[in-house]
Amino acid sequence: MQNLNQCYMSLTVSKYTYFFESSKNKYLAYNSCSNSFLKLSKDLFNYIVECKITPGLIGNISDDVLKMLTDNKILVNENGDEKFVQELKFKTNMATYSQNNIGLTIAPTNECNFRCPYCFEENKKSVSMTDKTIDDLIAFIESHKNAKTMGITWYGGEPLLAFDNIKKILEKLKSLSVELKYHGIVTNGYYFTDEVIDFFNENNLYHIQITFDGNRERHNKLRRDKDTRQGSYDVILANADKILERMPKTFLSIRVNIDKTNSNDYIETAKYLKERWKDHKNFEVYPGILRIDNEDKTDIGGNAMKHDDIANFLLGLANESKIYYDSYYPEFSSKVCSATNINSYIIGAEGEIYKCWNDLTDPNKIIGYIDKNEFTNPGVFYDYVISCKWHEDNDCVKCFFLPTCHGGCAWYKCRNLKENGRYNLCEVFNDEECLRKCLEIYYDRKTEQKSKQI
Repeated sequence: MQNLNQCYMSLTVSKYTYFFESSKNKYLAYNSCSNSFLKLSKDLFNYIVECKITPGLIGNISDDVLKMLTDNKILVNENGDEKFVQELKFKTNMATYSQNNIGLTIAPTNECNFRCPYCFEENKKSVSMTDKTIDDLIAFIESHKNAKTMGITWYGGEPLLAFDNIKKILEKLKSLSVELKYHGIVTNGYYFTDEVIDFFNENNLYHIQITFDGNRERHNKLRRDKDTRQGSYDVILANADKILERMPKTFLSIRVNIDKTNSNDYIETAKYLKERWKDHKNFEVYPGILRIDNEDKTDIGGNAMKHDDIANFLLGLANESKIYYDSYYPEFSSKVCSATNINSYIIGAEGEIYKCWNDLTDPNKIIGYIDKNEFTNPGVFYDYVISCKWHEDNDCVKCFFLPTCHGGCAWYKCRNLKENGRYNLCEVFNDEECLRKCLEIYYDRKTEQKSKQI
């Protein structure tokens, strides 16, 4: 080993670095800032671990190894971690207060053809947008003078029950100067007819999300037509077939809802769908872990999967090669959503405005109306945009998982801060055994992919 240059003497091991020996006797370092791995020799591994335990020991490392360690942020300058937090806070605030884009989640109707038992939209009225509300919506968009681009997601209720409203809104948007950069829909898929497919092909729909409630038997028990009580699995599956065949430029996300009682359904359903659609590339299947609250919405309920359940479930998926799912691995994410961005809104069917999808139809969470120029409930707005930020929470600021978590879901955070919530917001990966297993599986898969490319 060569002597270090004097300028390297201030280096320290980043608090965002995790060291572990894999089950295959590989000595690995993972950094959550750079989201990267390094495989180290045993001697170097032990040396750097000792340097982390006892700061100031860094003494003799060759220049090429030193560059590798600093490039991957395993080693940082004395204030490197603090500077990272400052930069992350700056980027978070830039994203929060940017007005260049307006993001709208629009519910053209509150009506739905299903009555799923876990639906968070309680006591909702069967209301669809009127022509006046649509005109008010267009004026509301025009009032955002700084917005050059726009993103729209159709939501509900079931948005396709108000397909005529969607057509009216998109037609009126064509007269505006703002550019539609993103266009998606969250739908139960039941009404994705040939007419709907043709229309959205003409209007550049980028993304569709459709949900199944597990396998055919479970889905048909939960997602039955509210009037006829008939199951919906086969109709939705046939519509998904048509979407993939006829909408090659649109990406289809299939969410498979699970809780404690049917976690095995995901593996069964995902394998079936991936085999069924093996000739298509424009789709994904992913697990939707249901939020099931207790009666007063301060904690998770009986059938909800807790962190340990989720960790075991995701680890199980990691070992299923045919349905490999990356999200068991801590992914870097900005965590700036509609709730925490000042220029993103949820628009209800009566023109009411919310900040979070989970608040739709809750009268206590309405922050204003599209035909008014001021917030009627500014406290909710400020709670989401300011109070729920990760940099307002000292535990988040100090946490190893900050770069990949950013404080977690703002909706849950607001409930914990303002409504006596007791939700566990911390990463499932906080369990060290789970983290080690997840990282090892991810490392092995990435190494395998690289070797195949070579």
